[in-house]
Formats: sequence, C-alpha cells, structure tokens
Amino acid sequence: MNKHNQTSCMYVPINDVVMEIVEGIGKLVYDPKFVADSVVKGVKAYTRHNSEISVVVRKFDKSLSPQAVQRIVRPSTLLMFIYILACWKEQQSDVIDVDIKKYFQLKGVKRRKENVDRFIEDLRLLAAMEIGVHGKVRRQTYVLSSELLTLEMKERKVQVRLGAWAKKIDPNKVTMLHSAIFSKHSKHQMYMVMLSLKFAQLCKVNRKKGDKHVVKMNTLLQFIGIPRENVTKRGYTYYLNLLNGAFAYLQRVEGYSIAVSPVKSADDFANAVIEYKRSLSLYTK
Repeated sequence: MNKHNQTSCMYVPINDVVMEIVEGIGKLVYDPKFVADSVVKGVKAYTRHNSEISVVVRKFDKSLSPQAVQRIVRPSTLLMFIYILACWKEQQSDVIDVDIKKYFQLKGVKRRKENVDRFIEDLRLLAAMEIGVHGKVRRQTYVLSSELLTLEMKERKVQVRLGAWAKKIDPNKVTMLHSAIFSKHSKHQMYMVMLSLKFAQLCKVNRKKGDKHVVKMNTLLQFIGIPRENVTKRGYTYYLNLLNGAFAYLQRVEGYSIAVSPVKSADDFANAVIEYKRSLSLYTK
C-alpha cells in the first residue's frame, strides 16, 4: 500500500442496506431465479437475509426473455452501482451527475462505441431494478421496497436519483475503496469486487476490536453465492484458487494481510478460518 496514496481511492457509503444490494446484484449473476409471468416478467435473486432484488424486463427491454436480461448483468453493473454511490457521497445531492469521462478514466478504457454502449446498458439495468431490503435498526426489523434508482439522459448529460432506500445511508459513514477495483483483473472480477466490499464492511464493523479479525470461509461463500453443492461438483481446489486470487488482489492493492487456515479437503475449505488485517492508510468510519 505504500505506493498508493489517498488520491487513488474513493469514499463510498457502506452499510447493511448497501451490502444487501451488492449481494443481490452478485446473485443475479450466480444464483438467478426467472419469473415468466407477463406482468412481472424478469429475473430476481435473494440474499441470505431474504432481501430481494429483481430486474423487471418491461423496464429494460420488453422484447427480451428473463434469461437474456440475466446474461447482461456483469461485474461492470455492480461497479456502476459503486461509482454512483461514490458520486452521491461527493455531490451530496438528490440528483446525481454521472460523469462518463471520469468513469472511463477509472476503468482505464477509451470512449469507444462499445464502452459507451456498455456504460448506458449498465445504467439502464440498474434503473430496471427493484429491491425489497430486510434490515434491522436498534433491534427493530423493517422491509424497505423501492426502485433502485431512476435514470434521466439528455444529450450527453446523465443523471440519476436513488430510490427510497437511500434514506438509510449516511454520507458521513463511509469506507475508502481503491480505484484499482474498477480495472479488470480476471474473468472472476465479480467475486473480487464483492469480497473487496465485504472485507471493507467487516473492517468498518470491527474497527474498535483491535487490529486483527477473523471471518469464516463459509460466510464469504454464502455472501458471494457459491453453494456447497457447487464446491462438491467442481472441487474445493477450484474455488480455493479462485478466492486466493481475490485475496492476492486485496493484499497487493488494498493493504490487507490475509491468512487462511490449512485446507486439505472440502470440509476444511468450508470450515476454514480467515484472519485478516487492513492497513490504516485506508480510511473507514
């Protein structure tokens, strides 16, 4: 982390509501449920806490099938959501200007047609999403239902408004994410992005409990949507290598030290304990 300074980072509001949405977007990719009903046709996913996120086909492209829409949800869709949250924090306005030039600079891509098309497609996907978040405040549970965001495009200007769920986030309670997360690292980038956000949340929650913390491997597997039967089918070494790749990014770029307990079997893998520590140079409050 010594070579990275805070100008390479962005402030993002992260709390339970945001993480439910992040988990839901990830599971639209890895654990989708298809709805064929003509009124609410679309694709949906459920989090571990039974929050629901769905893409409504008629809000995106009514000519497509739910399966076709699901295939369009990619890591860039989640990255767009993160970028909008960072813009919300920076602008602190109900109407958020989404700067395509800055976004492409973050991703390290040029303003080519295919990149502009993907930018617009991700925004339209997010605008077609509806959420039902289950949360808890001071031991009181609640369900918050709304659209994820609304989108308005006029000529070259792109603006969004977050849905009613945004009342649950606080611009003064943020974590810092390194901008390198927007660069493509592997075909499994969705896992890497989700784990980056998960570890940031864990550090935020545990920041008063000392330097080193632990999390169970099974907790991470459930969050990113890898069921036990998939581990059995493909073999634990496949997923261990996949997660080790994500951990290597977190250590190399985001300043973590991560140690995984010995893994010699599928049971060891599911029950592994991960000890982690994050550099204080990345700010969280």
